[in-house]
Amino acid sequence: MTPDNRKNCGFPGITSDQCFDLGCCFDSSVGGVPWCFHPLPNQASEQCVMEVSARENCGYPGISSKECADRNCCFSDLVFGVPWCFFPQSV
Repeated sequence: MTPDNRKNCGFPGITSDQCFDLGCCFDSSVGGVPWCFHPLPNQASEQCVMEVSARENCGYPGISSKECADRNCCFSDLVFGVPWCFFPQSV
């Protein structure tokens, strides 16, 4: 999903914590699009909803979503410059 395809899940001025409490994704690195948005179906796990800056790498450059899932990690390639395969957070 590109930033242009984000479906708004919040309201103007929503914080990342408020967004996560709604079960949605938050990314404020792209202007002009919703920062709080509904996750893709395979990203809906609460353990995978976190600030992109909080991601801890669980893979390597070019890892596929399947290889990442085989490691029991989360995968999202929506934001460049951060790990796409990352460890889930403890809930």
